[in-house]
Amino acid sequence: MGVMISCDVIVPPNPLSGRYYGNDSIYFVDKDFEDTLVSQEDIFLDIQDLGNNTFDVFNNNGYWTRNGELVGNKIKVNISPFEGQFIIDNDSILFQAAFEDGNIKVEHNAILTR
Repeated sequence: MGVMISCDVIVPPNPLSGRYYGNDSIYFVDKDFEDTLVSQEDIFLDIQDLGNNTFDVFNNNGYWTRNGELVGNKIKVNISPFEGQFIIDNDSILFQAAFEDGNIKVEHNAILTR
């Protein structure tokens, strides 16, 4: 009976990586009509460690961040047209993103946990 030994270095996963669950408050503001609609939706976000302190943040609707650098406890949203950030604290994330185009503004605000 032979024994196989791997020489590959085992790299543990980044503790930030994984799936987070929460509720997203989405605000749709129409400035011309001074009207605001609010939607509450269950959301999950996956954080994937790409190495070198960079991460992808995504869910089944697509990416919010591609190759985002972790600076302190923040990763910026870098998918156009949205701007915002993920603030990471232990096992929770505060997610804020907004998009504004003329008379329309869309804001996402969510708190997610593991």
